[in-house]
Amino acid sequence: MRYELSRGSIHKDRHILCREGAFYTFVPTEIRHRGPWQLLRRGNVKDLKPNYRLALVRHGWFYIETNPVKFSVELNPRP
Repeated sequence: MRYELSRGSIHKDRHILCREGAFYTFVPTEIRHRGPWQLLRRGNVKDLKPNYRLALVRHGWFYIETNPVKFSVELNPRP
């Protein structure tokens, strides 16, 4: 399984992690409307930190508000 990570184009501290190709399927309308959203990266779910991996398995998506400078969803972040 693969994931997509998107960031708010205006509010850079807003992130959505979801299954690849499932943004409109799993992410609720009220969360989607907090955008616009910009795709940051795609990757393998096995590379995610355990809490994010579990959220994707259970719900198919995860909403995060955090400082974008120090934020990474992967155990070993890529450059």
